[in-house]
Amino acid sequence: MNPTARYAEILRSKVIPAPRRLTLLSEDAMASISEETRIILETRVPEAKALILRAFVDWWNVVPQVETRPLESPLNPEGYALKIDATEIRLRAESEAGVRNALWTLRQLAEAERGAKTVSRWNLPLVDVEDYPETAFRCLHLCWFPETPAFEIERSLRMAAFCKFNYVILESWGMTRLHSHPEYCWDEFAVEPETITALVELGRSLGVTVIPQFNLFGHATLSRTGTGKHVLLDSHPEYESLFEPDGWSWCLSNPETRKYLTEIVQELIQIYQNPPFFHIGCDEAYNCGSCSVCEKDLPGYMLKHIQFFHDLLASQGIRAIMWHDMLLAQDDTTWRGYTACGYLFDNTLDLVNELPKDIILCDWEYGSPLEKDADKPWPTVRFFREKGFDVMPCPWNNEKGIWSLGDLVHELQLPGIVITTWHQCHDSQNFTKFFWVGAQAAWHPTYRQLYGLNVVPREYINRMVRLVNRDAGAKTYRQFGTAQHQIPPLSIQEIG
Repeated sequence: MNPTARYAEILRSKVIPAPRRLTLLSEDAMASISEETRIILETRVPEAKALILRAFVDWWNVVPQVETRPLESPLNPEGYALKIDATEIRLRAESEAGVRNALWTLRQLAEAERGAKTVSRWNLPLVDVEDYPETAFRCLHLCWFPETPAFEIERSLRMAAFCKFNYVILESWGMTRLHSHPEYCWDEFAVEPETITALVELGRSLGVTVIPQFNLFGHATLSRTGTGKHVLLDSHPEYESLFEPDGWSWCLSNPETRKYLTEIVQELIQIYQNPPFFHIGCDEAYNCGSCSVCEKDLPGYMLKHIQFFHDLLASQGIRAIMWHDMLLAQDDTTWRGYTACGYLFDNTLDLVNELPKDIILCDWEYGSPLEKDADKPWPTVRFFREKGFDVMPCPWNNEKGIWSLGDLVHELQLPGIVITTWHQCHDSQNFTKFFWVGAQAAWHPTYRQLYGLNVVPREYINRMVRLVNRDAGAKTYRQFGTAQHQIPPLSIQEIG
């Protein structure tokens, strides 16, 4: 490979997700970012000029000269075109989202001047870039546990924007102190609603819509099942009637359960500033229908429960999102090898035909596609789509699975994909999968910016982390990087 071609590949590797087309115009010259930088912005939203000015001041401490012009030919709503030469930057975009996406690309391409001890100037390579997303709903799912520091949530939100995700689902595991039910949180770790709202507003400023997730069926403990903790019943056993006898799932036959959950949902809608979507959970409802009342008609109670909250949200212009797994039976051989958490004896399989079809089903599949379905992988996604639902596949930390589910989004023209992270947004290996593989699978899944040319994607991810930590005002050792510690804190047994 000649040097020019190699340098072009290096530049493509620096941009995450990699652009569809990046042409190097010259490897012998760079454009300086300075007060003299001239930017021609062609767009249908002239007010987007403010985004450019703010970004150049925040990132490079310069105020460029920006001239706006009408966009003559249409582009993808979130797409952009960039041409950087020695005299000007020409940026074409339909919308503010397109301008933001172009700015994220510029920031990743920028390089501190060479031959200096400290930075006094930043430069840009002379390139011609065209890019746009294939997928409209590009989402990162974040969990806030008691062990998760607030700075990690903000870092992940900023990274999501940097990697051109446009949605973040935020699931609070007992971390939000609700005014309606202050008892339903881990008191010593809880954050105030104002903190959540500030994250919602930060996301909006970055072009990311933050969506609440609250579990209305299973996971009612707001704790991982293996820990035996229960956010409410450990301290308030007087609320046991709201749950199935083991406490893991909500008791759907108790009318007080619906009242309790309605008050929480309504408050979360306010905290998240009337979001366009609300994730109602409903996964892994183990031992559901086990109380003396629910067991008599579990399918009926489930349908009424989900229908009620669907209607409540719809009345406020909010679309419900729901996990898929309780709608499939794990003892049904049809789904063997795929995620299914219901049971045939629960008689709930007809719910898929009765639920409102405007519920978005999130099909979480955390492995790789099975060989037996090589011709048509991921049959559960196909099943729900054939039933009339909008379906979004949700991979986790399996790289092959992420790519494969991204391919499925392309094949079936699905509305989106959700990259789940759970407790691993401080794990460097998985961090790269979420923000390098995941971002590319979400942006345009059929494009593979593969390893090679001695490029290590993790190091470019680390560079992005330094930038977003700088934006967030990180000051301490634990805040820097992706991991709080280089070596896990030693126990007494390990130190003698």
